[in-house]
Amino acid sequence: MRTPATISQAVAEILREHAEQTFMTQTELARRTGISQSQISKFFRAERQMTIAQLVSLCDELQLSVVAVIAEAAGPSD
Repeated sequence: MRTPATISQAVAEILREHAEQTFMTQTELARRTGISQSQISKFFRAERQMTIAQLVSLCDELQLSVVAVIAEAAGPSD
């Protein structure tokens, strides 16, 4: 079973990977969300936890479902 910390890390990894796959830079995400680029960088490296509002904003800009991201992150660790 995953812990809150590992789920948070998995969420960060999912968002980072999706941003890379869609060629969305951290700078562009920052501009679109109002979250600073340095915060986004820390989120993506799992150095800082994001709020629910920040998660929703990032998912919206990356065209991801918050529910799907959390479900994937909380799924079984293989």
